[in-house]
Amino acid sequence: MHTGKWWWETQTSLLNVLKKLDAQQPGGTIVPIIISSDKTQVTMFRNKTAYPVYLTIGNIPKELRRKPSSGSHILLAYLPTIRLKHITNKASCCRAIANLYHACLRRVLAPLIPAGTGGISMCSGDGAHRRCHPIFASFVGDYPEQLLATGVKFGECPKCDVDAKDTGSNTTQFHLQKLSEVLDALAAFDDGNLAFVHTCAAAGIKPIIHPFWEDLPFVNIFCTIMPDVLHQLYQGLIKHLLAWLSAACGGAEIDARCRQLPPNHHICLFTKGITCLSRVSGTEHAQICRFILGIIIDICLPNNLNLHAAHHYHLMITLFGTTDNYNTEYTERLHIDLAKNAYHTTNHKDEFIQMTHWLEQKEKILWHQNFVSWCLAGGHHFEPYHSRPPDMTFHQEQVMTKHPTAKAVSFQKMVEDYGATHFREALARFIVHKRRGDHSVPLRDQELELLAGDIHFPFNCLPVFHKIKWCSIDTGGLTKGHVTLDSVHTKPQQKWASGPWAHVVYILDHDGWAGRNIISDGDGWAHMGQGNMIIHGDGWAHLGNM
Repeated sequence: MHTGKWWWETQTSLLNVLKKLDAQQPGGTIVPIIISSDKTQVTMFRNKTAYPVYLTIGNIPKELRRKPSSGSHILLAYLPTIRLKHITNKASCCRAIANLYHACLRRVLAPLIPAGTGGISMCSGDGAHRRCHPIFASFVGDYPEQLLATGVKFGECPKCDVDAKDTGSNTTQFHLQKLSEVLDALAAFDDGNLAFVHTCAAAGIKPIIHPFWEDLPFVNIFCTIMPDVLHQLYQGLIKHLLAWLSAACGGAEIDARCRQLPPNHHICLFTKGITCLSRVSGTEHAQICRFILGIIIDICLPNNLNLHAAHHYHLMITLFGTTDNYNTEYTERLHIDLAKNAYHTTNHKDEFIQMTHWLEQKEKILWHQNFVSWCLAGGHHFEPYHSRPPDMTFHQEQVMTKHPTAKAVSFQKMVEDYGATHFREALARFIVHKRRGDHSVPLRDQELELLAGDIHFPFNCLPVFHKIKWCSIDTGGLTKGHVTLDSVHTKPQQKWASGPWAHVVYILDHDGWAGRNIISDGDGWAHMGQGNMIIHGDGWAHLGNM
């Protein structure tokens, strides 16, 4: 999050406003507060809900913040979920619920007002005490939560001044909501109820009495509303994009292209297509994002796709960093630990008091467990965590199954089923190179063909593998265990309705010789994508030549 411009601009504004304080206590820094809220169901029946509010800070690296097990999010409060059924007028009831929401959050976030302006002394991970200013930076939530926080009417954008009827246009000019005009409208509450309602309607917001962000320092609520990756992109944009593609070129064509995709690691194959799916989850939409561009790259598409929410992504990434800093998927996972599981431990009577007691006891047990682990380790201070950028020079190893997919495949079958038409010649050239080792003088083509012609094979069959992977040994501490960096999948040639289909791969060796289709066990041979066939020998593996 520190790579965005908001942090540096707010730091500069803070120093300009608090020059006297900074002269007395230099070295003040910002602690970006990230707030997220979302109502969730805690029972399958009886429609019982909970309304948790979570808090985390932007100083924690995102590779830790996105892991629920790291404990980087804390439960800040449970908001009331009362429906106020005694208010019969629907508009009045909705207005009362909105005011109740803001009154509760205003009470919860009230300590940020003096702490943000005056600062508080906090101990960082390296043991040093610094003057920190916790400032409300980001609000993470879905579209209804964004409307509730900003007070914008349904159907309108919670960030800019575009009209609801123009959100589907790509040519309409828009700007962020002006906070000063909204604050002036909110100040009209003292002029009477009717004047207050008319003033708020002219400013484009609902008549909210003292919203929670009104007095928070250095806060522009319309700027702090973050893009909702889960619901806007995965569940919204991708769903809309699939419908647009189906209307543009036909669902049968899209599904046929999906069925032609070759297998690869980290990609889920939809063998029945993607246009006929129903009740698609966010994870499945994320899988579709991995290959959707590859199946439409050569299709001429009409230029009529209108997505207003996507226009704000560039500004938000510039200000607050990449979208994985503020993804609603993290809080969706927190609902299980901090709401659903906590509710199931209660007797369902005055449940929120019991839920908070259970979570408090669980937290104390975790503290005690960490203290015991620290004592058993000798009581030494742990080294502070320093985030480092991802390094692509990971150490890797070649991984293959213990037994081949096909135990004995003849040379003739390699040609007919796998398309390895010049496998014998490629294997002979490979053996010549392995015999020479790391010879400084490369062979000329004529010499190589002459030596390869003297190679004779005392066998007619070889075992064939259909998959080979390269896994990282050291991931820099970012993940645990092996991570697949690359893989090659092969399978025999098959007959489809559109004709024969086979895989193709081009391999580039350390001499820059392309098209040999050979993979070694880490002696500098490069590999990529798809192959026709994988053979395994004494410490080496290679692909048959096309």
